[in-house]
Amino acid sequence: YSSVISEISELILSDKRKTEFLVNEIIERVTQMPEEHQTIDNVLRVISDRIKASIFIIDDKNVPITSAKYPHGLKLEYTDILNDDLNLYYSCNDCLEAKNCGNLKVVIADKNNIISNELLMQSIKAIELFIVLWNYNLNSSTRESIISAIMSKNFDLAKYIASKCNINTSDYESMILVKIPRATNGAESKVKFSTGLRSIFSQNGVSSIIDYYGNTIVILMKKNVGNTKFEIVKQDCLDYLAAICLDCNFCVFKKQTDYVSLYNSYILYQESIEVARIIYPLKTEFTLEELNFAKSCYKKLHSSFSVGDRLIDLIQPLYDEPEEPLSETLTVYLLDANSESKKTSELLYVHRNTVQYRLNKIREILGYDITKFPASIEIYTAVAIARLKKLQ
Repeated sequence: YSSVISEISELILSDKRKTEFLVNEIIERVTQMPEEHQTIDNVLRVISDRIKASIFIIDDKNVPITSAKYPHGLKLEYTDILNDDLNLYYSCNDCLEAKNCGNLKVVIADKNNIISNELLMQSIKAIELFIVLWNYNLNSSTRESIISAIMSKNFDLAKYIASKCNINTSDYESMILVKIPRATNGAESKVKFSTGLRSIFSQNGVSSIIDYYGNTIVILMKKNVGNTKFEIVKQDCLDYLAAICLDCNFCVFKKQTDYVSLYNSYILYQESIEVARIIYPLKTEFTLEELNFAKSCYKKLHSSFSVGDRLIDLIQPLYDEPEEPLSETLTVYLLDANSESKKTSELLYVHRNTVQYRLNKIREILGYDITKFPASIEIYTAVAIARLKKLQ
């Protein structure tokens, strides 16, 4: 009985391998991934799992740019395919014809079965289509391609590109991430935006490496830029984006000591920026601390131990006061006005004395001073979580 099941399973697997799949199937699966995971590495993994074969993308020096092994964990290197004197692997290779690929080739290797030509062709077309749609930079002969390597966590490739393009990565310890609005993040737009930003840095005499990765423009900037010069360049960039009607948000990461730091900062930005925008809707520039705080609030809100709800309970009495918008006043005061009464009055369109009156009433209702530690930490977190929960 067990033998019959094994034979049937093998036949099903074999039949699935022979079934020609649509390129759209691969692109659809990648599109459903979180944006930070829409990378060439994951495209190869999806295709590799689908055709049950290993895939390598190599440059003109036979150096692997990226790969996906099948099965996962297989200790197979491209050199094993090159030196396959015993003909253990069936392999085929074809040049990538998409833009941003240079002289790259796709090598598909399979130890057990011969894959149909149609399946091979569609696999390559899926890779090319991804590169075109996402405008993915795989040309390892350009300085900008180091950004794709770092952000896809391919640090060996990043080192290879740095060596090939004479990039001293220790010189670049600041990173700016600018998220492009979804409605304007097409391939042509991203090229236009990154080109415009490169021009700004060049005109100000600031050395940088700028490229897009997914829907985010990544700027690596040399560490010897003074604060005054940095603020000038940053403002020029904001003016440029505003002039082309782009409502972008960005974050500056300093003291990025290595590839791991750059990658971790990128992931934090992708995971937390949308949450941070909800907590701080009036901001366009976010700090590392604000991103970490946003991530912490999101975790508390979705904690299985109801941590977020318990924090919201601290300010619940304010929602029970129908006569005055006390909860709104506290939220704007702490999150939007940096605890400044004058700024709060401007944002709420009320007199400053009205704000002060409400703040005194909030202290009276809650029973403690909302501006003093440690109570202020919990209250600040509580109003942030309440805003996330759409209570305010």
